[in-house]
Amino acid sequence: MRAIAFLFSFILTSLLFAVPAFAAEQASRDAAVTDAASWSFHDQDVYTLDGPWTFYWRQLLEPRDFADQAANRASAAAPSSATVTLPHIWGTSTGEGSGRGGRQAAPDRQGYATYRLLLQLNDTERDTVKALYVPAAASAYKLWINGELKAQSGEVGTQRETMKPKNYARVIYFQALGGSNEIVIQVSNFVQRKGGLWTSLYVGSPEAITYKREFNLVSQLVISIVLLTLGGYHLALFLLRKLDHLSLLISLVCVLLAIRSMLLGDTLLVRLFPDIPWELAVKAEYLAPYIGIPIFALFVNLLYPQDMLRRLTQWIVAVGFAFALVVLLFPARVFTYTMVSFQVYSVLVFTYLLVVFFRAAYRRREGALLNGLASIVMFLAVLNDILYYNAVLHSIDFAPYGVVVFIFVQTLIVALKFSNAYFKVEKVSGELLSLNATLEDRIKVRTQELERSYEKLKEANGHLKQAESSRQRLLANISHELGTPMTAVQGYLKAMLDGIIRTDERHYLQMIYDKVVLVSRLVQDLFDLSKLEAGKAKFHFTYVTVEDLFLEYFGRYRLDVENRGLRFELVLPESGESPSVPIVSIDPFRIQQVTGNMIYNALKFTPEGGSVSIRGELAANPGDPAKGELIVSIVDSGVGIEPSVLLHVFDRFVKGSGEQTRRAGEGSGLGLAIAKEIVNIHGGKVEADSKLNEGSTFRFTLPVEFLHMEVG
Repeated sequence: MRAIAFLFSFILTSLLFAVPAFAAEQASRDAAVTDAASWSFHDQDVYTLDGPWTFYWRQLLEPRDFADQAANRASAAAPSSATVTLPHIWGTSTGEGSGRGGRQAAPDRQGYATYRLLLQLNDTERDTVKALYVPAAASAYKLWINGELKAQSGEVGTQRETMKPKNYARVIYFQALGGSNEIVIQVSNFVQRKGGLWTSLYVGSPEAITYKREFNLVSQLVISIVLLTLGGYHLALFLLRKLDHLSLLISLVCVLLAIRSMLLGDTLLVRLFPDIPWELAVKAEYLAPYIGIPIFALFVNLLYPQDMLRRLTQWIVAVGFAFALVVLLFPARVFTYTMVSFQVYSVLVFTYLLVVFFRAAYRRREGALLNGLASIVMFLAVLNDILYYNAVLHSIDFAPYGVVVFIFVQTLIVALKFSNAYFKVEKVSGELLSLNATLEDRIKVRTQELERSYEKLKEANGHLKQAESSRQRLLANISHELGTPMTAVQGYLKAMLDGIIRTDERHYLQMIYDKVVLVSRLVQDLFDLSKLEAGKAKFHFTYVTVEDLFLEYFGRYRLDVENRGLRFELVLPESGESPSVPIVSIDPFRIQQVTGNMIYNALKFTPEGGSVSIRGELAANPGDPAKGELIVSIVDSGVGIEPSVLLHVFDRFVKGSGEQTRRAGEGSGLGLAIAKEIVNIHGGKVEADSKLNEGSTFRFTLPVEFLHMEVG
């Protein structure tokens, strides 16, 4: 008997534990499951939760209802449900799945419902923070994650009087569980045409979701600012010239579409002003295109009146403002149903306007071709948005971008027409004033014109004199410097012709080649120097940090110096403990040319085993701490420079004498002169110090700006 009693007790206890577990398992099976165990939640990974979702029509269920259902599975009837995918719009086939008995999951556009999803995560994601991005829900919702109420937008109700609509994008953070993560969303809509979760939901790491949200907000903000800027520009044109109605119409269109852009997507305007009534925000969203398209039609009619039918323009404007009147007079639950009709109206209007633009282009109207191309872009953007908001196409809101392209083209065309008209008025006014002016005024005007012409001629004459002087100096220098190598070349060739030197003697051929190369280099250096002195050399300035200047541009000479058997040293300037970063505005190629000329000059006069160094020093400006001076010194341990030569070392064709000339070889003597001109153009100066048999120091300076860096 005891054995039977023990066996009975064991079976009863097992049933008490097994029935709730079985019920919970069965309830989980009834819920739609998204298996995300293989998802990798890196910083950049964002996943869509399009479903499938379990959908409970006209039932507002909370997580505890599903828990109670699991606990009482054997005695309680399960609520009726269907399986849907997102985006899911009530009363349409969009996102609909299979319901019991084959019925539509959400047969009406207005009502209330519950969405439920079990998100299966890998055990490694346990206790990690995840983020859920809800762009929009129509028109109020409450959201639970793992039984905890995480977000509420408006107030969910079972009838119009008990619900309060509110709609703006939200980012919701939650602590993930290993295994099933339950997401429950209650949604109600009694106030507009579109109800349900009509956009995708996204899940990912907090960084990835926050970046996606911020990217959307910044995109909306940028496009709105661009539209408002263009609108303000055209409004200013209208205020300056009240007859320019084209600018006024463009300004109105820009402002209306900027407002609409901030009320779509992440609803930036509601985020900035959360107390805006929902009904007022929806009216503004609908009024923007309802008023904007007829105004745009008026704009095209003013732009090309000969190519657009006046009566048809009147009908377009009348129908558009009729739509706008419905928005003003009726609540959202009425006027939102006009959107489909308005979309058909918009497509017809844009189709006709395209015909007008191409007709104007065929007749060679001013700016018609550009207008036609821009209108195609705008029309395609409008078609994209119509398909997107009707859940036919998975895309984004492109209309603002199309409008920006079109309005930008209009800005160019209107500005051109405005300028042409203004110039014509100025020309006519000038002619009238000229006709009515007295002879004395005419003489005064002519005298002033002659004086201006004289000044221009005088300035041109000065340039010609400078050019002629530069040309004469160039010819004199060429004659002076080309004489020796060309005489040598002539002598060698004459000797070959006379048979004194055989033509196959490579030594003499190499000498002739070296002389020709010298002449070529000399001519190029002379031209470079002449262009620098005449101010015709092109410079491309850019900002470079002093550290990069030394490490990237100056450090590359290490190999050249060490290959000559010399020691190389690069000494960066000390910036102290200041958080400021010293930067210089230079042409990197030209400054490299300056440094190269000085380095190679040092290599010529420094014997093997010596040293060459590049050293930097920063000097602050006492009057302005934000500015200063960079001193770059090229120091060698060579033979030095004679005092008589040192005074003219930066002049043309200065080569020294004796040992210095022998070491310099047949250089042109122009390198340091070129370096001086380049440094002068950069706003710096050059100088040199030297002692015979102790080495030389060539230095140049550059203006420096100290960029303050915030230290967090």
